[in-house]
Amino acid sequence: MPITIEYLAIFRQSDTFCDSAAGFIRLLQVDSKIRISGGDIWYEDQRACGFQLFDGEVPRKKQRYFHLRFTWDGDPDADSEALERLNSLLKTVRGAVRRAEGETETLWDDLSAHYARKAYPQIHEIESLMRQLIANFMLVTVGREWAIETLPKAVEDAVRNSKQKDYLNVLYTVDFIHLGEFLFTAYSKKTPQDMYAKLKDVKSEDDAKALQEFIPESNWKRYFGEFVTCEDGYLKARWERLYDLRCKVAHNALMTRSDLGDIEKLIGEVKPKLQEAIRKLSKVKVPAEDAEAVAESVARRVNATIGEFISDWQQLESAIERRAEAQGRPRRMQHSGEELVKLGILDRLMLDEYNKVRRLRNSIVHGPGSQIPLNTIEATLPILEELLVLVESGYIEYLLVLSEIDRYAAVDARIAETYHEIGDSDEFKSAIGEANANLFAVDEYDINDIGFPGYECVVALWFSASSEVAEANGINFDRIVGNCEAVIDSEGKVEYRDIHAEVDRGNAEEP
Repeated sequence: MPITIEYLAIFRQSDTFCDSAAGFIRLLQVDSKIRISGGDIWYEDQRACGFQLFDGEVPRKKQRYFHLRFTWDGDPDADSEALERLNSLLKTVRGAVRRAEGETETLWDDLSAHYARKAYPQIHEIESLMRQLIANFMLVTVGREWAIETLPKAVEDAVRNSKQKDYLNVLYTVDFIHLGEFLFTAYSKKTPQDMYAKLKDVKSEDDAKALQEFIPESNWKRYFGEFVTCEDGYLKARWERLYDLRCKVAHNALMTRSDLGDIEKLIGEVKPKLQEAIRKLSKVKVPAEDAEAVAESVARRVNATIGEFISDWQQLESAIERRAEAQGRPRRMQHSGEELVKLGILDRLMLDEYNKVRRLRNSIVHGPGSQIPLNTIEATLPILEELLVLVESGYIEYLLVLSEIDRYAAVDARIAETYHEIGDSDEFKSAIGEANANLFAVDEYDINDIGFPGYECVVALWFSASSEVAEANGINFDRIVGNCEAVIDSEGKVEYRDIHAEVDRGNAEEP
């Protein structure tokens, strides 16, 4: 089948140099390499292809057009020399039109279609290889549920209505460019707010080294870098360039021989690395504490709405962790809604909303048995943002909006969690030295007053301590009593100050 290329060249009608077909032929033959004879066009003294020319005027536009048709009978895969001659001719023709201030529009290009047909199987193979790697990585590290909720709305509906709910093939609905983002886009498992909080505590070189955990890294670098000798940036750049070229094929844009060469070169560089990663997948280990972050990093890149939800959730989770850590709770520990209320991190009025948002997040990342429409996620975003504002506003703001009774209960809960720290003070230990027993522990306290000077909550306390050893052995013993201030900061952290302690030999009374 002959190769046909058709151009439309348009000139201003006022240009008398190209006011006819004969004038256009003269324009082309200004270049001594071109000669037109009968129905053929010659280039560098050799016949290049068949040639037809039609001309006309654009009504009311004062423009003249020339319709050029080139017909080549060669084989693009075998006649490399003749193909090179044809490409050089076409380039020279376009250049001649441009220099004469004309414009060339491609109407038909069988040569471009030929390059696209050769490129497509190669792009399809590398795309499938990437999907294979990602699917295997996610399924063996996070589980099959990771994919169930990561569907664009239209595909989600199609999967739900299908008799065969092929959740495991969800990656075949994901755009080419997003496949690369799954593995090559760097992200941090910590939020900027976490980093700012950590910076406040940097006092040594070791503290500074701990900040390295905030450096964004891609899943490729985290989990494959040890086993595959290739940087994520190397693959990312080539995948993005492949995406641009793939779009040419997918959108039926003009493809050149150079484009095909670039595709083959890029695939030749990327393919061995993906194959090596697949072979070594059994060596890749994702720590249990990282599995959630991996699942979230994947989910957020499939759909913009899901991405926004996951981003907001991570900020909320980070804010909760900072508040919980300030109250002596370990980081990355899952706290129930009820526990967050007791810690003063969450308002009871928002408890149900928090639980709903948390269940939705788990469905998105791990996947329930049924699909959740994107409009449900969109409707939840304002609630999630409200929760984030509440948690980030701080413990002092939380206390100030409570009723007096609820405020007392909230403060009492914080004191109950921490009052044992009074026993660690020098003042308390000094009082122990005057007593007739040891191993004293604070076992009673009473809140005398709650105030809010500055940006702190200051609690006036009376406390009492007894010796468990003396009491257990029936020994007559003294008690230690005293008072202090419990200062609660915006994170809910309690610090005991101005501690006064003395031995009570039976005469002291609670104030």
